[in-house]
Amino acid sequence: MVLVVTTRLPGWLTLALGTTLLIGLAGCDTPPNVSSQSEAPASSVASSTPSARALPPRPTDLRLDGVNPCDLLTGADQAQLGVSPGTVNDGADSLSSAGCRWTDPSGHPDNNWVALAVVRRGADAALRSATGAQIGLIDGFPAVQTTSDSADPGLSCELFLDVAAGQTLSVEYVNRRGDYPNINHGIACQQATGAAKLLLANLRKKAPSN
Repeated sequence: MVLVVTTRLPGWLTLALGTTLLIGLAGCDTPPNVSSQSEAPASSVASSTPSARALPPRPTDLRLDGVNPCDLLTGADQAQLGVSPGTVNDGADSLSSAGCRWTDPSGHPDNNWVALAVVRRGADAALRSATGAQIGLIDGFPAVQTTSDSADPGLSCELFLDVAAGQTLSVEYVNRRGDYPNINHGIACQQATGAAKLLLANLRKKAPSN
């Protein structure tokens, strides 16, 4: 039905009826099933960025003071990974942390693992990695997964395990020649995780826990 407003109505009533008609017509243009929820504020988006995230609690503290990472892979573990006994790789980071490197003696594929006992920096520092970071768990311990800014992310993966307050077990896998079958970042992280589980199991036996 069309509402006709005549000139015999007072001016104020004409204005009121016209406004009512416009509101009614505008309501007819609203599409059905549209959510009334507004866009999320910027603050909620910012809270999901790595710098705003926190690591979940660790099951216990495994201190790294005095730990030589080369002692954290047994002969059986080395055979499982297909590597030679580790060689000392101290000072591989800016904190001069104790480190160890294991490599495939055949050189094919070009498998390399490096573990660092970082006693002067917590794993949460890795959340600020310029190459991106993901939080996961390895045998119950929080781990930050990322990659070194000096390595091809498609050929490498770096894990930072939160083993104690202010201390980190860092485990990196890299296949620089790209000769591991179907190598990509996901497979590199599988390789790093496999070694990290072995290292962590032996650290549980060696390190005093709290």
